[in-house]
Amino acid sequence: TARLRGRDILAPLIPPLVMAAQASLTTLGSLRPEWERVGDGVIASPFVALLGITAFFFMLNRTSAVLLRAVGFSKNETRLNELASCVGSVIHCTTVVLMTHEELRTRGWSVFGALGDGFDLSGENSPTGTAAILWCTGYMVADTIYMLIWARHETLFLLHHTATLLYMLSCLAVGRGDLSTCLCIYLGEVTNPINNSYAISNVLHSEGLISARPNFAAACALASSFVFVRILYAPIGVCWVIFVHLFLRPGGAAIPILVRLLWAALPLMVTHASFTFLLSLIGDIRRGVTTTVGKAKLEKSK
Repeated sequence: TARLRGRDILAPLIPPLVMAAQASLTTLGSLRPEWERVGDGVIASPFVALLGITAFFFMLNRTSAVLLRAVGFSKNETRLNELASCVGSVIHCTTVVLMTHEELRTRGWSVFGALGDGFDLSGENSPTGTAAILWCTGYMVADTIYMLIWARHETLFLLHHTATLLYMLSCLAVGRGDLSTCLCIYLGEVTNPINNSYAISNVLHSEGLISARPNFAAACALASSFVFVRILYAPIGVCWVIFVHLFLRPGGAAIPILVRLLWAALPLMVTHASFTFLLSLIGDIRRGVTTTVGKAKLEKSK
């Protein structure tokens, strides 16, 4: 049936996300020597690495679209492209969460210990920290190119990508602050598997492959994760911590003042945008309508 087909499409996405969550504390830790060799290689040719990562994610996006079109997934190009972009997003968010968590963990970070003396957000970039940032930067560049060509309506995501690229590229340029960048990436991407589930279930519902219930469940999970990560934790655990390290500790003076102001402002802007998005999402949940199809029907009924 159509509903079974929808479940079949969702099913392959679940095990990788579960495995990534279970492995987040150990996987890269056990592969630390190999990861450090990767970092050394990236440091030797950072521009080449960035080009390669960007090309990989862009080709992944376009290849996914070609394959979806070949199997006759949808005649709606917008929905087809959105699902194709989710493929790269799932791979990026699960891998970059592992990379940044490993960098943060091995350099003194814990959820409630970000102000510890051993955790220096203004320190010099490490090879592995640089590798994690380049991985994220390459994805953001590729996804921005995709949206500028095929999804210009995704204004919020374009603004998000612009903000993150400003932060990451300035960090790479000054050669310091990789831990502040990894902190922002980690807390920003750790909720993204849920966000992808929300987006994917919306596309599948629009295609008539699943009911609206999975999307509603994903919306509730996304709202809950945003409350804890973006609203309750980020203002102190990210925005305040970054401000303290950049402006109230001596090490911050090694970073140009304009860069420090940029790094202090961008997380605040993202937190504000997250709050605005959360209010809209909660409104949809309270109305019991979270899918594009459901919202369109509700609008017509008014």
